[in-house]
Amino acid sequence: MTACNGNDMEELNRFIREQANGDLVCWRAQVEAGKRFGVALARVEDAILALGLLPARYQRNRQAISVGQQLTLFRSRVAVIGCGGLGGYVIEELARLGVGTIIAIDPDVFEEHNLNRQLLSSPATLGRAKVEAAAARVAEINPAVTLVPRRKAYAPENGEELLHGSQVIVDALDSIQTRLALAKTCTELGIPMVHGAIGGWYGQVATQFPGDDVVQKLYRRWVEGKGVEQKLGNPSFTPALVASMEVAEVCKVLLGQGETLHHRKLSVNLLEVIFVSVDMKNGMTAKVEGSAPISPPTAKESTMKDILGTLEDNGSFQTLLGLMEKAGFSGRLQEPGPFTLFAPNDEAFQKVNVEEISGDPDNLTLLLKYHLVEGKLSAAEIAGSEQLMTLSDKSLAVRLEEGVQVIDNAHYVRTDIACTNGIIQVIDNVFLPQFSGWYCSCC
Repeated sequence: MTACNGNDMEELNRFIREQANGDLVCWRAQVEAGKRFGVALARVEDAILALGLLPARYQRNRQAISVGQQLTLFRSRVAVIGCGGLGGYVIEELARLGVGTIIAIDPDVFEEHNLNRQLLSSPATLGRAKVEAAAARVAEINPAVTLVPRRKAYAPENGEELLHGSQVIVDALDSIQTRLALAKTCTELGIPMVHGAIGGWYGQVATQFPGDDVVQKLYRRWVEGKGVEQKLGNPSFTPALVASMEVAEVCKVLLGQGETLHHRKLSVNLLEVIFVSVDMKNGMTAKVEGSAPISPPTAKESTMKDILGTLEDNGSFQTLLGLMEKAGFSGRLQEPGPFTLFAPNDEAFQKVNVEEISGDPDNLTLLLKYHLVEGKLSAAEIAGSEQLMTLSDKSLAVRLEEGVQVIDNAHYVRTDIACTNGIIQVIDNVFLPQFSGWYCSCC
């Protein structure tokens, strides 16, 4: 900020008070003050807030954020790592919120495949550095906010240089390896980090404070490669929602207000409208915050069929039905139950050697039992479990990877198909007991 001497500061404050309409100072007066006293708009905004007045642009904030809190936000410094799908929305919202200094860190330029979801991208910005576009956007929507563009890739070696002075770090990365390194750097520097990740219809948010290991827990099974975004893609709405949640977390951390996602992860399933808060400190216990009602996809309850009949009517389970008939297992799916069937569709069976898994009748029966659980469990209820005991007396591992529910080695294709004797969860892989969560080399 451009400094004022004592007399100039008094004159600036006097001018601001004269221009105020009640406790609001309009944008025109803010610009005029900058020109008249030769100071940056950021300096004018700081002076307005320090006088207990409010720039008129923030008047819709004040039912939730006081003038004093607005000043705290304006004097804060937040670093955003990644200026793509998540980062673009985060930067936009931080600037509109009134966070005074934003450090935007990203080495990349915009490419055509970014246009479907990245707020800062447009045909005109293709080939332009993302941080340059971020600086131009912030200058356009809130010139009082300072955006510092850093066209660099974050790495442990430059972490202290890039993050120095920031009160909060926002993780908007698409690399798990870099994310884990960032979490470690934040811990070493004693800076809170708000984590966000997206993939398809799914996302997750968590806030890691110094001394926590939330991000390490989230990715404890990660081996290599990028996250599920590479498989599931990203439509426009998922980054917008998850970024908004990240910004809300940043706001709470900066103001010391409300309940943050400390030791918790909020997982979002927009396809089924399910929000799950997972306790990362006490056994990964999940609390379902909201879910879509379970109902048959088309039929009324009066015409609902049992699990076997539902599979036969669908047309996507011919391989599964054939194996059940071969093993003499079909009748089990007509029993009263209730049961939860994890049903691989025909595409899932194309990934395995069907002749091999069906060669031994006993092994085939074991495999089919490994897909069946007692009780009628919705996807939301499954999300609250770490393990599910199957009729094979072996358990399925349940986990969330970047907001996406993973059951053993499979993802959902469709959830919560209600039947008279249970529920069907359609999956994209075949559970193979010898390669699943319960298996170890000593068994």
